[in-house]
Amino acid sequence: MKNKETVFTPNRYLICIILLVGTGGILYGFDVGVISGALLLIQKTIALSSVDLEIIVGSVFGGSLVGTLLAGPLADKIGRRVVITISALTFIVGIFCVISAKAFLLLFIGRLLLGIGIGIVSVAVPLYALELAPTEHRGLCVSVFQLFLTFGIVMAFFIDMLLIRSGNWHAMFEVVLIPAAILLIGVLFLPESPRWLLINLKKKEAMAVLSKLHSAEEVMLEVEHLQKSLKVQEGRWRDLFSKRLVSPLIISVSIAILQQLTGINTILQYAPVMLK
Repeated sequence: MKNKETVFTPNRYLICIILLVGTGGILYGFDVGVISGALLLIQKTIALSSVDLEIIVGSVFGGSLVGTLLAGPLADKIGRRVVITISALTFIVGIFCVISAKAFLLLFIGRLLLGIGIGIVSVAVPLYALELAPTEHRGLCVSVFQLFLTFGIVMAFFIDMLLIRSGNWHAMFEVVLIPAAILLIGVLFLPESPRWLLINLKKKEAMAVLSKLHSAEEVMLEVEHLQKSLKVQEGRWRDLFSKRLVSPLIISVSIAILQQLTGINTILQYAPVMLK
């Protein structure tokens, strides 16, 4: 008899990782888009000036800046799973602040928390997926996050359209609790990033995680690869302005600036108001 080759196929952990990434993308996109329809109704129940409304809309982006800056250092210090758990809880607390708001302040705090959740998710979820998924599936994970982010925006507009006639803007935000709960529960059943475990000298735990996603022959190779990557000296901020990196830096920053100058966020946040 001929020996059959053992073909190692991605298991349920890879599927769970992809679903987790997708849920993070939906949370990001939905929170960006949901305010557009709610703006038409919020003023009917809460006395807000035009400036107040602008602050409420912009607070998500201010919060996301804070969340983005905090996510990396926190993920390195306490772990990727813990940070994702914190982001899910931040979304939940933010939603309850928004739907409980009777005045500007609590509504602002809620939107600010939602922004912080967005910022953390945008960093922690892709980082976690990239470090946990097998190399050949990492591109898929990043693509899924972006795809579901866009889907989240579309879903927010669709939910707003369904609820606009009822005047129930609270329900528009309450929908966010569903993906937030899925993210919170889902991450509890997934292991910690093997890279983070190796950084914190937990080699056995890292190997146990890798064994769930790789064949036995590949586990040691992955461990060696990760250990080598940890020995690479980290760059410094001033390295960004070296001759080698200054051109990529200018190009990437210019793309980010031009993307914002298209006014896309204005359209996403104010489309119903503009059309009305």
